[in-house]
Amino acid sequence: MNTITKEVFHDVSAELLTDKFGTAVLLTQHDTGLDDPTTMVVHPLQLQHFAERFAGVEPAGALASKQVKALSRRLRTLVVHVDQLQQLATQRTWRPGTCDRNR
Repeated sequence: MNTITKEVFHDVSAELLTDKFGTAVLLTQHDTGLDDPTTMVVHPLQLQHFAERFAGVEPAGALASKQVKALSRRLRTLVVHVDQLQQLATQRTWRPGTCDRNR
């Protein structure tokens, strides 16, 4: 693989790699307490997805329109609410009528 870019943040480095199959990101954590560093190769879109999902990063590039940003924000909010509802349902504290607004 041919290394294009390398960034380091604390004990984690990210290298942008390309080969005949396309582009990938090599993530390496150097200070793991083990003899060898821990590495993982991910597709750039996977990394972007996690950044948008967990770090609140706004969509970039071609997706930077106001409408797409607004929809992305709303979807992240919806995911949080669905997760909360799933937790309620799995905790068995859910009772019929709990969310009934007519009561």
